[in-house]
Order: sequence, then structure tokens, then C-alpha cells
Amino acid sequence: MRSCPWIVFWFLPFTKAAAFEMRERIEAALNAEIDAIAGDAGISKEIDRLERQRILLTGADISTFHSFCQRLLQAHIDATDIPPTFRLASEQENTSAQTRCHG
Repeated sequence: MRSCPWIVFWFLPFTKAAAFEMRERIEAALNAEIDAIAGDAGISKEIDRLERQRILLTGADISTFHSFCQRLLQAHIDATDIPPTFRLASEQENTSAQTRCHG
């Protein structure tokens, strides 16, 4: 595993399931790396760094592209012409709109 902190990566999967799986995979990779080097007494700083990354992962914003954009718009709603009460359409609403548009 490289020494680049996870915090510098931007994870935007397209489904909630993929976001959940991505978080699990990152945690599993961190755990595997910690386990792999745990027996080496001279590597405690590396273990500390990896454990810190594991802690940071719990608060990491790993969300769908749509959720990220929604939060971004909500945070800067005053800079747009979008009503502050906007929301994302549900899957059912999307399907209904597609049916109306495409027949």
C-alpha cells in the first residue's frame, strides 16, 4: 500500500450499494495491510498511520455522484437560481418521467 493518505482521494460511485461496497473494500485493504505488517516491530509508525486512515474512513464522504452534487448545491444554493427546497427525484419519479417523455 502506498503512503498516500486516503483523505486525498475522491470516491464517487454511482449507486448507494457501490458506495457501501467501496467503503468496505477500503477498510478491508487497510485491515489487511495492518495485519500484514503487525509483526514487524520497526514499523509502528506505519501501523499508526494506517490506523489513523481507518479512523478517518469512518467519517469519509463516500457517496453517490448525485448525493454529492445535491450537497454541493445545497451548500451554495444562494449562488444558483435553484429553489432552496429542491430535492432529487425518486427512482419511481424518474421512471414515470422517462415513460412520459419516451412513450
